[in-house]
Amino acid sequence: MELPDVENSIIDAFENHISDEEALHIEDGRSYSYAELDRLSKTLSRHIAHAMENLGVITSSKDTPTVTVVMERDVGIVVTFLAVLKAGAAYVPVDPTFPPQRQAYTMKKSNSVLLVVDETNLDHMRSLGVDMPPVLLIDSRLGVVSIKQPALYPLLQSDIAKVDIVLAEKRAAARSRFQGGLAYVIFTSGSTGDPKGCVAHHASAIMQIRAFGRELDVRRGATERILALATFSFDISVLETFLPLLHGCTMILAFATSQRDAFNLKEVGDKERVQVLQATPTTYDMLMAAGWKGRDDINLLVGGEAFRPSLYTLVR
Repeated sequence: MELPDVENSIIDAFENHISDEEALHIEDGRSYSYAELDRLSKTLSRHIAHAMENLGVITSSKDTPTVTVVMERDVGIVVTFLAVLKAGAAYVPVDPTFPPQRQAYTMKKSNSVLLVVDETNLDHMRSLGVDMPPVLLIDSRLGVVSIKQPALYPLLQSDIAKVDIVLAEKRAAARSRFQGGLAYVIFTSGSTGDPKGCVAHHASAIMQIRAFGRELDVRRGATERILALATFSFDISVLETFLPLLHGCTMILAFATSQRDAFNLKEVGDKERVQVLQATPTTYDMLMAAGWKGRDDINLLVGGEAFRPSLYTLVR
């Protein structure tokens, strides 16, 4: 199949913007540049690649290996997504606030070669009663391998040069297949039966992100501050994450409290001068009930539920 002319991978598109410009802004005020995210994710990708190498995982095979990610909403989860992709694998996000049965089902069905988890959720994941792949423990607030527990297959200073060579070789070999290569797997809600793992490839993800970028004029100096509100276990989170990061703009990461508290969400949106907000009609109704009237300089995306007349005054 002939693929459209897009970047080879999400990582290629991200690395086009490496600079000191702000890439990620956390709700509590912490900020990370593109250069910082690149440095943190490169370090973590070494650990992931080193672990997969020791486990005998071959990333150049036809089937892209998957890595399950269970973390709090903080810089660490964004760094981990980038690191997994840099290591030539695909990420499978599991929201730790979801029902345990759904988390266990996703763990069983994902067939992941690694579980990247933070300390907050490690004991919880062990309590699910399912076989877990080898664990890599990450500090979700810092985006680095935790020093509170020995790392899986510890990466020594003497290993780094070798791992970097392996990463470079695998990335070079993978470039020709990256467009059709797997980027992530997200499990559906299961409202019509058991959750199903929906796969997305680099090319399809980039095409969607570029299309939204053109429609919303996403670029520095125009539409550049995009709120990430949805759970990472929903596919719309991919747009909220990579729409800003593949256009050199800023991802505003809201904490889980803002998903539930309309007054908090209203404050974050106004304080951070968010220019793209994606939410369900229910969330917009909650925002309006909290006194939010929208702004002329914000783009509102509505999805996930049927559109209803109560929103006309907000989006007209």
